[in-house]
Amino acid sequence: MLNIEAYRIHMRQLGETVRWFKCLPSYDAGFITSSTATAGFRWAEATVSAAVRVLVREQREEFQHPEFGLIHVGDMIMTTMADEIRVAFQDQFVFPQRLATEREAVTRAASGDDSLVHPYPVSLLAVSDANRSYVVGTAAAGDCYLTVGGAVAWRVGAAHKPTAGNVYTVEYSYNPLYWYMSGKERAPRPVPLDATALTPQQVVLSKKLPGD
Repeated sequence: MLNIEAYRIHMRQLGETVRWFKCLPSYDAGFITSSTATAGFRWAEATVSAAVRVLVREQREEFQHPEFGLIHVGDMIMTTMADEIRVAFQDQFVFPQRLATEREAVTRAASGDDSLVHPYPVSLLAVSDANRSYVVGTAAAGDCYLTVGGAVAWRVGAAHKPTAGNVYTVEYSYNPLYWYMSGKERAPRPVPLDATALTPQQVVLSKKLPGD
C-alpha cells in the first residue's frame, strides 16, 4: 500500500511555501466579462496552513504545432497534497521564497500612488528619472516608498518627486505570479485499501502578466 504520509513528510522537508488564490465565478459588476449574463471571475486567497509545502521544479514546456509552430505551455511543475491544496483551472499561485527583478517605466499619477505591473512587489531597489535618483525610504523618511498594497507612494514633504504625468523608472523585486491555465495534470487518485487517502496532485503552471 502507498504511504501517503511519506509524500507529505518529503514535501515538508524539501518543498516551498505558497500563497493560493482560488478562481471563483462571480456576477459582481466589476467582474462581468460581457454585457450578457455570462459570469466573470474573481480570485480569493485561500487559507493555507503555515506548515504546508509544495514541491516545484522549473520546466519550460513547449510543443510543436503543425500550423502555429512552437507553442509555450508552461514554466513550472507543482506537486501538492490533494487534501491541502486541490488545484482547479485558473487558480493563481505566488511563491514567497522566489524573487524576480523588474525594471519598469511608471507614469506619475495626478493624485494618489503609482501602481506597478507585477501585483506582488516585495521591495523597491532603485527609483530614478532623467534628472535624478530618488531616495527610497519609508513614509517618514526618503522620497518614496512601497506601500502595503504594492504601489509606489511619494512621501509628503519629500525633497524631490516627479511631477504628474512625468515618466520615471522603478527597479523592484517581486514574487512571481503563476497560473494553472492548461488542462495538463496528474490528478489525485484514491489509494488502494485506504478510502480516505489521495495521491498527490501535479499540475503545470505558467507565468502570466495581468491583462495577458
